[in-house]
Amino acid sequence: MRQRLPWPAADFDRRARRTPDAVALHDGEFMLTYRELATARDRLAVEIGRSRVPRGTLVGLRLGHGWLSVVGILGVRKHGCGYLPLDPRHPAARQHRLLRRAGVRHLLTESPDGLALEHLPTLSGRPVRAPVR
Repeated sequence: MRQRLPWPAADFDRRARRTPDAVALHDGEFMLTYRELATARDRLAVEIGRSRVPRGTLVGLRLGHGWLSVVGILGVRKHGCGYLPLDPRHPAARQHRLLRRAGVRHLLTESPDGLALEHLPTLSGRPVRAPVR
């Protein structure tokens, strides 16, 4: 019989409750505590829900390799969706092809305000507030 492994989100939540002021994420000069990261994740998950993204669907993540990608992954998973990571350095045609083939209807991207949720195929770019600090 296969042993069921704990979901990493449960480990994150447990750690955030146990040591909320410990550093959870270090990105260059920028640091987030578990409390700050959990707050940003929760806010993003709520905003994704307000944007009427159905649970159980795939959300594209076109994010760099910084702290916003961690918030994006955690927020999408907290809302109950899967995610398709896209490297913003790849050609746009390749990214669109991957999104189309996977049937992704929502795309989380970086914006000057933090994160933006775009509804495909229109790519309307409605900002999603996931403030940190």
